[in-house]
Amino acid sequence: MNVKDATVLLGKCAAFDNRKPTQATVLAWSEALDDMPVQDALNFVTQHYAASRDWIMPSDLNREWHQLRRLRQDAVPQAQRPQPPQDLDGPTYLVWRRAVSRAISHGQPAEQVTAAAYEAIGRTPELEAPTNHYEINTHQIGKHS
Repeated sequence: MNVKDATVLLGKCAAFDNRKPTQATVLAWSEALDDMPVQDALNFVTQHYAASRDWIMPSDLNREWHQLRRLRQDAVPQAQRPQPPQDLDGPTYLVWRRAVSRAISHGQPAEQVTAAAYEAIGRTPELEAPTNHYEINTHQIGKHS
């Protein structure tokens, strides 16, 4: 997570628990938090304080993020993920796969997943390129009852 997002996140935490984050706190949190979208992190803070009086820490957020990321990955079967161009070499194929996986983990819609994968390999999607699309309601994945 970048410093700007960590600042926003700690501001939300402070609204709940009255903490007084310093610049060092912001830097430490930005380093400790995984590649987590800020909106997911903000949602985790709200969920946490709706159910607990305990002070939230980066490990709490990372635990929730790992679970949500796994749920999002499981919601999109391999056969429904965008297919790479046929001419990719091994390293470029891995870049493609990682970009697809990251975009899905971040809850992106199918069109954005495909665009992120092409951007990662430095290309633009060809008009005739076959892609598989999926529909998932990312707003329901990872919601606690």
